[in-house]
Amino acid sequence: MTVAAGVCVGLVPFCYLPLRSMQGPACDWGNPETVRGFWWLVSGQEFAGLIFGASAREWCRNLEHCLRLFTAHLGWPVVGLALVSTVAGAALWFQGKRNEALPLLLPATVLVSDLILVTTYDMTSDRYVWESYLLPGYAALAVMAAGGGGWLARRAAPWGNRAAWLVTVVALVVSLHSAFRQYPLCNKSRVTAAREHGLALVDQIGPGGVLAHNASEVEFIVQYLDQVEGRGGGVVRVYLPLLAYDWYSQQLQDRYAGLTVPAAALTAPREFIDANRARVLWAYPGGLGRHFAPAELAPAGLLFRVDGAGEALPERLAQMVGRALAFDYDGPTVRAHMSLIYHFAMHLSELGDTTSAEEWLSEAIRVGEQARAWRDSDVLQVTSQCRLAIGGLRATAGDYAEAEAQLAKARHLWSASARGDREVRWGLLRARQGDGEGAMLHLRRALREDPGNPVARRIIDGLSG
Repeated sequence: MTVAAGVCVGLVPFCYLPLRSMQGPACDWGNPETVRGFWWLVSGQEFAGLIFGASAREWCRNLEHCLRLFTAHLGWPVVGLALVSTVAGAALWFQGKRNEALPLLLPATVLVSDLILVTTYDMTSDRYVWESYLLPGYAALAVMAAGGGGWLARRAAPWGNRAAWLVTVVALVVSLHSAFRQYPLCNKSRVTAAREHGLALVDQIGPGGVLAHNASEVEFIVQYLDQVEGRGGGVVRVYLPLLAYDWYSQQLQDRYAGLTVPAAALTAPREFIDANRARVLWAYPGGLGRHFAPAELAPAGLLFRVDGAGEALPERLAQMVGRALAFDYDGPTVRAHMSLIYHFAMHLSELGDTTSAEEWLSEAIRVGEQARAWRDSDVLQVTSQCRLAIGGLRATAGDYAEAEAQLAKARHLWSASARGDREVRWGLLRARQGDGEGAMLHLRRALREDPGNPVARRIIDGLSG
């Protein structure tokens, strides 16, 4: 009965969701005032395909990244004391001292459960927000460190109370020193670059302008400016992936007078774009290929103006890249700007200007290496993608030695498709060198990494035929 009462108390916060939804908040995720919306939200249906969605090949990489975050943010002394707590708890358990073992082992179960969720969750491209998913793990580690320090103090008790107190104080001081020494890595309160970026976007778009985009971080930045500081500038925010949900489409129509959200937008966001051509439409860099044709996008400042006229000229794109890089960012935004340069370079390559393309790819690598967070896994991933592209361009130009060097440096590829692409490029390089057997070896590896890779399958069929 007591357990049931405890469970009910724990579920009370869920009652707040429909009550708050009925008040018409500015951000009403899932519209939980209805039974359908409530279940959609609390069951996490939007993310159901991501849970246990990571491939087994990615688990070890994900676990390594999690452990690196723990040690970077809390320091080795805290992690070491947590390990002492776990080992001591396991030893007490096997000695039959279950009551003493449980307080030490329960936080470890929370940590392990959180690690299982995160390492098997398909969110490789979102490593920069993993800290939020690991909050239970951080809390568990802190409790475990306290348990480890307490266990050491008890072990020192036979030597006298002074020894026990000394061990306790040393463990506490070392842990606090470690945590506070790492605090600047975690404290983002003084980092105003994202806010400045949002203000620049709002100023450029202007009142009544429509920002149609795929970037969740931009959505949250402008939403904060609008709802917290009142500096949204009358910008109409449309997060294209959410148009698939009827509750979001309805909220858009309720929030923005005159905005047209056709029923077809639920399955084809393109219908929304065409229905609002009369308004000033802006698109944010990143993922634009799914909804826009290149000829529709005219670079301007930090954004693309969607006007259906003109060509995305390299000179204007270069100005756009330069202005974006004027902001001094960490991790995810450095990655976004590197990606912008990468796509710009690919655009130049498609136009046949491979020399300029290679120069811009090298510039993206330089930006990543000079950034404060250049060891961030996402920055390293884009760096590797740039090296893959340079390797392909060098191979096409006949510089096989440099192509091999660039491909060998492209080691930080988290997704199966990217690793498959690397093997395909190795295979093409070997084929150009006349090594058919080596080419087939890399192409088969590409299919093992990414079974649906059409390029690898097509080349294998060509070489076999």
